[in-house]
Amino acid sequence: MITLDDLELPYELLWSDEFAWTGVSASAQYSLQGVQHVQKSSSASGQGRPITLISPDAWITRADIETLYAKSADAETESMLLTLHDGRTFNVFFRQWEPPVIEATPIMKMANPETNEEYIVSIKLVTI
Repeated sequence: MITLDDLELPYELLWSDEFAWTGVSASAQYSLQGVQHVQKSSSASGQGRPITLISPDAWITRADIETLYAKSADAETESMLLTLHDGRTFNVFFRQWEPPVIEATPIMKMANPETNEEYIVSIKLVTI
């Protein structure tokens, strides 16, 4: 089971960028003599690690999508607790600087969907 605070998310969601982040940043510059200087720093705390949850097989109800949108639109929300399948937990918030933070595609397109209609979802989070 995956949860974001008290909201249960689809079990089939995958952490698509789990191994795309190392926590180490580096920059390289050349001196006037042509010698390369490299500066590195690391985020030992893991802060700033992206967590993008996606899956074409993970269906979520419109009511849960509306709950996610409400959370993402609340500027007062400082952090949420994400719990993954394997029990790992992360304090996260939405990556508002990479819109859209939630992408929801209806399984069946309807002009006036009910709250129990299902969607495929993608959620962009970051650890804090």
